[in-house]
Amino acid sequence: MERTQTATGQFTTSWVAVLTDVPARYIPQSGGQNYEGEQRVSNTTIVFHIRFNYDVKQGYQLVYNGEYYNISSVIEVGRMVALELRAEKKDN
Repeated sequence: MERTQTATGQFTTSWVAVLTDVPARYIPQSGGQNYEGEQRVSNTTIVFHIRFNYDVKQGYQLVYNGEYYNISSVIEVGRMVALELRAEKKDN
């Protein structure tokens, strides 16, 4: 994420592309529904394996098939060989 100041002095936060068009292995995971407050929310979890990269961090977003997912965990696979990215999407 990048924080910039507008001409009027207000700050805005926007997403910045860190990596694009990265080859990855997609591993289907679970989906489900639960309640947050009194609202039903659908959850979808996906996992990707990509080559090791220092720039990918928890809290970033990834885009898969036009859908935005929040990266909830980044796990090193092997010794700087690959990363396992676990990401979640919530729909209201």
